[in-house]
Amino acid sequence: MKLLRVAIYGAHGRMGVATYNALQSFSHSQYKLSLTSVFEHNAHPLLGSSFLTLPIKLRSCATLQDKENFDVLIDFSGKHGTSDLVNHIKKPNYSLIVGSTMISDKTKLKLKSISKYTKVLISSNMSLGVAVLERNLTMISSILQDMASISIHDTHHIHKIDAPSGTALSLLGAVNRGLQVPRSPLIAKFGKNKPLSKKEISIAIERVGEVIGDHSVSFYFGHEKITLTHQAFDRSVFAEGALFAATKLHTKKNGWFSLADLIL
Repeated sequence: MKLLRVAIYGAHGRMGVATYNALQSFSHSQYKLSLTSVFEHNAHPLLGSSFLTLPIKLRSCATLQDKENFDVLIDFSGKHGTSDLVNHIKKPNYSLIVGSTMISDKTKLKLKSISKYTKVLISSNMSLGVAVLERNLTMISSILQDMASISIHDTHHIHKIDAPSGTALSLLGAVNRGLQVPRSPLIAKFGKNKPLSKKEISIAIERVGEVIGDHSVSFYFGHEKITLTHQAFDRSVFAEGALFAATKLHTKKNGWFSLADLIL
């Protein structure tokens, strides 16, 4: 069994800790995953201290080098952390998995440049189920084309800042990849949907309670309707998806990837 050395950026955040916890029970037929490095933003109060109960010191993002003793860096630091990350590396000898949302176009361009020298995966939703959903949405839209009106329902907890969510926009992109004529989004609050048009894709946004993520995509055509739904019941699914991506990405050539690219 091969050793796959993992580093986490944003290690003390909610998703960083979830990734560490998921790593403890993660099982793979070919790889044994081991946490070797942890990072946080440059002003984090715990820099230099041990990470949780491990003999691993928390490092500043500013100390990141192109040559490190790990194979993959999983970044759940948030959009500001990711924008800082790309200023410290150019040709890393490790893969990058970025789970931050609302990343700026400038940061994406820098990540694209880095992908010439290593493997870079970026996804606003690291759930394996959402990757499977995206694959199926592209297939359905490629068959139905302009026969169908299409809507997306985007539900998250009341603390969610971005609306529509990164996941909803990824689902929109998946649908459009199958259409000969891509459609623009029509944003509406839940319960105030406008009549469906075949020139746009309606995205109904709902923010309620502590819902982690609930997304549905519906295709209306003739006297029929197809609805595909994904629900996340625990944030651990995003951490598990990132670890799954780490094992798949390790075998790929340098380039730019989404999670959906790895499930073929």
